[in-house]
Amino acid sequence: MNDYIGGDIMLQIPGVDRITDTSARLTVSSGYEDGKQKRKKKTVAIPKKIQGDEAKVRDWLIAQRAKFADQVKRGEVGNRTLTVEKWAEMWLDEYIRPYRKTATIDFHGGNLRLHILPELGKVKLENLTPMKITKFANTLPKKSNGRGGTLSPTTVGDIRRTLSAMLETAVQQGLMPNNPAKAAQWPSEERTPGKSATPEEMGRFMAALEGERLVWKVLFLLLATTGMRRGEAIGLDWGAVDLDRGMISIRQSATTGSNGVELNTPKTKAGVRNVALVDSLKPMLKQLHVEQMKSRLYLGQNWTDSGAVFANPETGVRLNPDSVSTRFRKICARCGVNLHLHELRHSYVTAALHAGVSLADIARQVGHASTEVTARVYAHAFGDEIDASKHISNLVQSALFEAK
Repeated sequence: MNDYIGGDIMLQIPGVDRITDTSARLTVSSGYEDGKQKRKKKTVAIPKKIQGDEAKVRDWLIAQRAKFADQVKRGEVGNRTLTVEKWAEMWLDEYIRPYRKTATIDFHGGNLRLHILPELGKVKLENLTPMKITKFANTLPKKSNGRGGTLSPTTVGDIRRTLSAMLETAVQQGLMPNNPAKAAQWPSEERTPGKSATPEEMGRFMAALEGERLVWKVLFLLLATTGMRRGEAIGLDWGAVDLDRGMISIRQSATTGSNGVELNTPKTKAGVRNVALVDSLKPMLKQLHVEQMKSRLYLGQNWTDSGAVFANPETGVRLNPDSVSTRFRKICARCGVNLHLHELRHSYVTAALHAGVSLADIARQVGHASTEVTARVYAHAFGDEIDASKHISNLVQSALFEAK
């Protein structure tokens, strides 16, 4: 029971050992068998916000052990009747919600609710075999996506990741001997290369933007000329925009969660980056900022000072990512262009490749973790070796706008 936290703080807690900076092991009795005491063990991750605080860690571990003992008493741990559905509930409550961002919680919760539990929820955890999971996996590509089509390879891959992560935790907690999701056969996750807009399509789209409010026009032009992701653009604050240098600093991304629009740091270090602006966008961004200041003065207390570059012109509230996608679809429908919002990013990268920009420069600009990612995702866009070339932003501006 004698362990150290941070190398200096010693804790002695009955039924708790192997205490480190970040985790500890809980042990409770589950009765006797043949005169020998049976024990259940569980490793818990100590929340970052209390790590190093002896008093808070002690209280938290005592509470966690009491909760674990209660679960053992009620037969929820190591019980032969434990179902996938019951374990999913415990997994979300104890291993995901306390430690992960809302977007991750919603991601796993949605995959479980919509796909995994309706088919596998009533199966006992001990009876969940690779064969059962393979049978389940084979049904997914034929399942409706609710929009007139079927589940994409990406969605099927997401479902696999959720199920595998949940079962891996069950293995770590001694509830299963191995992870059957890893041994199961899953449909290929090979993605269809993203469509890139032709110069004619891009010209029609740009022409359609002329009839839009400035906030929409600037937003979609920014996406088309920088390759930024939707969430990165919506997450921009004015403090991240340097019009004198013609640069934007990407430090956060907006997502739609159960609590509305949330701001989070990029998932990888490569996502934190500076992005160059094309010259034509600088005066438009300046005009957008002026319009926001006028609205702020006019609306007074009815204006929400979110600091967002892309905010609702009537309220100041940061735009919702889903609303942005909806607006994009309406504009495309009006001008007869069949594009998805993320395909502005595909169009940008493809244009850069055709213009001769190096993979290294493109990877840095769009926030890929490595050139290997860029080459794999956009292998369809180039054939011969890509040579280093000129400034990426101006090249792409010409490639995208040549039909305008």
